[in-house]
Amino acid sequence: MRADIVAANAALASGHVDLVLIPEVFKLLDADTALKYLEEVITHIEQTVQREPHTPHAVVVVAEGVGAALQKSCTRIGGVQVTKESFVSQFTKMIRGGVLDAHGGQIPVFVNQPHHLIRAVAANAHDQIYCERLGALAVDNALAGYTDFMISQWLTEFTLVPLRLVSEGQKSIPVNGMFWKQVVSSTGQPLSPVERPRRSP
Repeated sequence: MRADIVAANAALASGHVDLVLIPEVFKLLDADTALKYLEEVITHIEQTVQREPHTPHAVVVVAEGVGAALQKSCTRIGGVQVTKESFVSQFTKMIRGGVLDAHGGQIPVFVNQPHHLIRAVAANAHDQIYCERLGALAVDNALAGYTDFMISQWLTEFTLVPLRLVSEGQKSIPVNGMFWKQVVSSTGQPLSPVERPRRSP
């Protein structure tokens, strides 16, 4: 599953996330608009932190691919070009420099990249049944002579998908779709410029 979908689902499931950044939003923004939106989310983080004067905190989830989208649009933070590898550290510096708690003090910022933790979670009963079905169907269809395919579930049925179709496109989150709107509603984060309703002239 793509990192953006994992990030959005995890944020929605937890109910304790205050901001989610996904590449789909930043792919639609030019460099200046992207920087302005990042400044808006810094303000949102500060407002979130200041609502809890005794336990100031905010949880931010950044999906893999945001840095690459900003690099492609040539976005600069503090005059420095954003790269795929540097975005998280540059964004962390933005938070440290732009967010104060309710008493005017700086807040510590902790970065956790849970790549291996996500893959190390024990399978639940649903996961075990699903994976067993996928494996059995893969073997059955290979023995039946099918090649260059993968098994997928479509609604309630399992289907064979040719690998050429799999490699042609990737699933993404529509920024004006119901799922992303639900994530934004859960976090309370500001809408990006591409999500805001357009005013008629």
